[in-house]
Amino acid sequence: MNFCQKQGPKNIFYGRHFVILGLIILGVLFGLDVATTQFILSNGGYEMNIFMKHAVTSEIFHAAVKISVLSLIAGVVFYSNKKINNSGTAALIFIIAFYIITVLHNLGSISAIV
Repeated sequence: MNFCQKQGPKNIFYGRHFVILGLIILGVLFGLDVATTQFILSNGGYEMNIFMKHAVTSEIFHAAVKISVLSLIAGVVFYSNKKINNSGTAALIFIIAFYIITVLHNLGSISAIV
């Protein structure tokens, strides 16, 4: 970039700010997943994810697993973005979409219970 050229306005949907916003949204979705899953389990439902069956036996352990996964995702997203521009951000968007579907599925299960 030529130093004489004017830089355009900063866009909130680009770069580090967008990643941080995405990680906050993912953290909220993880919290909703934990809360809705625990509600389903306490009302006679069961965990459908074979990898999480043992993790959901305790609310604290379930939340700790989600926090650990969120931390891992954050590290991978920032690392990936340094290697290939916006590659981690693209992956984060797909993970957010997956967890939106997961929480909506849990809410559907709750509506069937109540």
